Amino acid sequence: MSGSVFASVQPVTPPYTVLGNPGPSQTDAQPVSSDPTLHNPYTFPCNLSGSQNQNQDCLPAPPVPQGRLSLSATNASPNSDIFAANVIYYLPYVGTYVPVWSTAQSGYLPLSIGTGISLNISNSTNFPANSLQDIYVFNNSGSPNICAVQWGTSTAGASSRGSNAAISKLSGIWVNSQNISCNVQGTTNTITTQQGTLIGTIAIGPIAAQTAFQMNPTAAVGGPANGCFMGLSNIYNTIRVSCIAPDSCTQFTTVQSAWESYDLSSNNRVYWVDSVGSVNYDIKMHDMGSTNTATYTVYSAIGINSNTTASGLIDAFQAASTATNGTAYASGMAPLSSGGLNYAQALDGQVPNNKLATFNPRFASGGQVEGLIVEISY
Repeated sequence: MSGSVFASVQPVTPPYTVLGNPGPSQTDAQPVSSDPTLHNPYTFPCNLSGSQNQNQDCLPAPPVPQGRLSLSATNASPNSDIFAANVIYYLPYVGTYVPVWSTAQSGYLPLSIGTGISLNISNSTNFPANSLQDIYVFNNSGSPNICAVQWGTSTAGASSRGSNAAISKLSGIWVNSQNISCNVQGTTNTITTQQGTLIGTIAIGPIAAQTAFQMNPTAAVGGPANGCFMGLSNIYNTIRVSCIAPDSCTQFTTVQSAWESYDLSSNNRVYWVDSVGSVNYDIKMHDMGSTNTATYTVYSAIGINSNTTASGLIDAFQAASTATNGTAYASGMAPLSSGGLNYAQALDGQVPNNKLATFNPRFASGGQVEGLIVEISY
């Protein structure tokens, strides 16, 4: 199994909500205009009586953002690895509109991104190594623009926006809950409370001013260099993808009685970003193992944000003198409530009485590539 896109989101009609009581003559909502200068391109045709006001009683819910963040300049859902990206793109996907709150109109103004908008992240001061950055769309004199706000703490498994990057929902859409200093092409703009629409989050890796999104990195002994890094998270219009971190080592041995990083390598690891704590994940670890004594069992497992603690279903290689196939799972697990940067680490160990265990991480029967496989929505 190699990394691949499993499913894509199909275009959908924006949802509608009727406020107030327009009466029995209410008809279904219809998109009546695509003009982005209007308060909202979707209205309800209503017959209202008395002093009722159509704008108050027939106001639809704002359409959700219709684009996707991408590291590709032309493809909103690329299916190949992209490395060392220093430009972030927001491209049309199910449509071209993104709602941005307007205080003057007390509602969302739908702005068209046209063929797409972009943000250069090559400034190492604003985009330092190992940092998380929220990506916002804001109204720049009637045109949409994007900017970035750094999280307070970007540690994997312990990420936190902090008070300077706090967010909240406004009519179902994530926005900044206070004034924020947002980085735009090397400069800083102040975005007033609620007037930035949060569309996702990126992770800057060990090298400043760039990120990456991998689904099928090159196999290496001890796992691919720096593991597999999926450094981008969309909040809206997500798709399902997977990444495999293959270890090309033919075999290794251990006598470790506690859990340890598989093949003693932190490269047997997959990183992913979860912007708002909404990403479900499905993790598997395929490998082969054997023992030199037919009276004990050894194990492999998966650690979630840990290289010493196992999560999910542990894989047991029971008494055998020849290698047998095995799979550890951390499947169907709920999103991690903290969101931010997370990782899955392949583990081995729990060898009793310091007996010798042999692992064969490269191939299973039929030549299937071995490794840690993480499937997420992004």
